[in-house]
Amino acid sequence: MLSKALRRVLVLERHYTAGGFTHSFSRNGFEWNVGVHYIGDLRDPDMPLRRLFDFISEGRLQWADMGEVYDRIDVGNGLIDFHAGEQTFKAALCEHFPDQVKKLTRYLKKIREGERDIARVVVPRLMPQFLSPLLNPLSTLAGVGAFGTTTADTLQALDLSPELASVLCGQWGDYGLPPALSAFGIHALIARHYMDGACYPVGGASMMARSIIPTIEAAGGSVVVRAEVAQILIENGISTGVVMADGREIRTPKVFSGCGINTTATQLLPQEQRVQLFPQFQQIPPSIAHLGLYVGLEGSAAALDLQRANLWLHAGPDHDRNYQDHLQRADAPFPFVYISFPSAKDPSWDERYPKRSTIDIITTAPYERFHLWAQKPWRKRGSDYQEYKQQLSERLLERMYQALPQLRGKVKYHELSTPLSTSTFSNQAAGQFYGMAHNPQRFQQKWVRPNTALRGFYLTGQDVITCGVGGAAFSGVATFSRAVQGLECLRVLKNTFA
Repeated sequence: MLSKALRRVLVLERHYTAGGFTHSFSRNGFEWNVGVHYIGDLRDPDMPLRRLFDFISEGRLQWADMGEVYDRIDVGNGLIDFHAGEQTFKAALCEHFPDQVKKLTRYLKKIREGERDIARVVVPRLMPQFLSPLLNPLSTLAGVGAFGTTTADTLQALDLSPELASVLCGQWGDYGLPPALSAFGIHALIARHYMDGACYPVGGASMMARSIIPTIEAAGGSVVVRAEVAQILIENGISTGVVMADGREIRTPKVFSGCGINTTATQLLPQEQRVQLFPQFQQIPPSIAHLGLYVGLEGSAAALDLQRANLWLHAGPDHDRNYQDHLQRADAPFPFVYISFPSAKDPSWDERYPKRSTIDIITTAPYERFHLWAQKPWRKRGSDYQEYKQQLSERLLERMYQALPQLRGKVKYHELSTPLSTSTFSNQAAGQFYGMAHNPQRFQQKWVRPNTALRGFYLTGQDVITCGVGGAAFSGVATFSRAVQGLECLRVLKNTFA
């Protein structure tokens, strides 16, 4: 968007590939995505998120519809499908829970209200900071609505049956906290985000960066990989550029950090600015870390009967208990196992990788279980680390075989990423996948905003609004609106969403 406003933009990426969690990687003739498995609010070309991607990619980024069913939830009593379209979604659930029709209607109304409450969080953060003395009392009086209470408390007030409530929370891995810990507002946003159906980028997740980079380059900008920033340059209370890890200085009138508040505060800023800009960031815990098992198989998605819909396989109906058991005992069942089928979702896959398929398997994993190897370099963490990874891989593969028995004997390659992988490649403290945890306390922090008290220095990414591709994308819109104001800002926003 800055490029569309005729700014020369330099993107500095420490990884060897662009795109952050939207990148893909290849190994042994297979390809996987690390963070993009489906995105909602894209099926209709007039949806704001679709218009945003069409604008910044200039139409180069294409989307494949995932079809009628996007998620399949199993909390212990078999699979229940989430269908695209609110009425179809409701009708399908009512077949499973015929005595919950009225309560389900109230739930759907509640998540629509919760989705609208994001304005209570975002609007005060977009106002000029000199209005803060006026806005803070008003904001405190109004509260943050659905974002100030937990998912569990809200669903309990709706008096849903425990099994229905469990199924409705079956996507909690998409925002990283079970019902008793997560803000209901983020649950509402995610549920509504996918309820009209989901899409997948044609050509895989890496097409997102590939389709946007030409827009930056056309305005005279550049995207550089293997380019690690070590420090924000500050002179007379103004951000004036960055210092690279190799000691070079790059001067620029504006600096934007998209690497997360924790990394920005602890690694890029001096203590004085850290306290000034992020006074309470340590009070918000990091989001979950995760395991990612990347599986390569012999045979096409059609031959292996792989569907486009994701599987959410839970250890049981009590998400909070499952999560706590997992934190306390390494041998406890994984609280959820999420299985995604990129080779079934991408219509270009068979042409690019004939007679091959891939699967992404994701679950949560406490970072603390990997701290023994944290100081060792990637691929040189020792045989004990590899043995532990193999044990975890076998557990995840066995869970996959239980759900998809036709895959036994078809796996040709698999590779496990751990929270250390996340820390290595994205520089996220404790391997956090979604930035700061999405609990009610997070959304009550007034200092979390795109523009900061340091002149010329801005934040963007998952920590500014919410997690995920959509949340990070709209945080980019919010940051743009604070960095470029007046008629120029209105022109770009109009061209994006009009």
